[in-house]
Amino acid sequence: MKLYARFILAAVILAAAGLAANAQISIQAGASVSHQKMTQHDPYDRDDRGGIGAYAGVDYDIHIIKGFHITPGLYYNFTHARHYQLGRYNLDERQADHQINIPVYLKYSFNLKPNKLDLYLYAGPVLSVGMASELAAHIDVSGFTYNLYIDNYSGAIRKLTLTNYNINEEREQALIDDFQPELDNRGITQRYIDLQIDGGIGFRFKDHWELRFGYTFGVFDRFNRAYGDTHDLKMTQYYVGFGYRF
Repeated sequence: MKLYARFILAAVILAAAGLAANAQISIQAGASVSHQKMTQHDPYDRDDRGGIGAYAGVDYDIHIIKGFHITPGLYYNFTHARHYQLGRYNLDERQADHQINIPVYLKYSFNLKPNKLDLYLYAGPVLSVGMASELAAHIDVSGFTYNLYIDNYSGAIRKLTLTNYNINEEREQALIDDFQPELDNRGITQRYIDLQIDGGIGFRFKDHWELRFGYTFGVFDRFNRAYGDTHDLKMTQYYVGFGYRF
């Protein structure tokens, strides 16, 4: 946790320096294509999930020397990823994540046309802090479809229903009590914290409007507890964003 604390402290210091230096603040928003790669160690196997997400937030340029800036930011990030598997039972998994991302970029900009067009490159670390993460698993077994909604951080089943079959709260709780020990034994939980590396290219039009393209990959394995000893889960995403810099 010392690494995370130092990263947050550095971001706060940069924020204070940026405000004091009248940094150029921008509002940013965009769409992303997320990818989750889950790898089983032995025997080797791999399952991928993918989906569409979105983000929005603010950042600001702190000028260092000609062309170079440090750009910290604060973003809300939503990702959605789906995996479908056929076998002795059909499995449809959909994971939704809500995160607060704190990037600190090093940026270098080129002036292509004075007061009309700038090109910039940026890269840097991102501290991603999870707010909520849910896995919706739909499992077809013996003509029944079980719908499980699982909190990925605690591993607890939030809700369980059967498609085309009404069950009361007592029966629902009985089914949860049957499924929960199996999930607990497997230890399928995920971490709140991820350290990511982000980079990309952007264009600034008429000194204010921005268009950027970027790629982010997670450094940490998201699984923890027992499941993390036999499986890895890495998160990546491509994104395109628009912004306005004041």
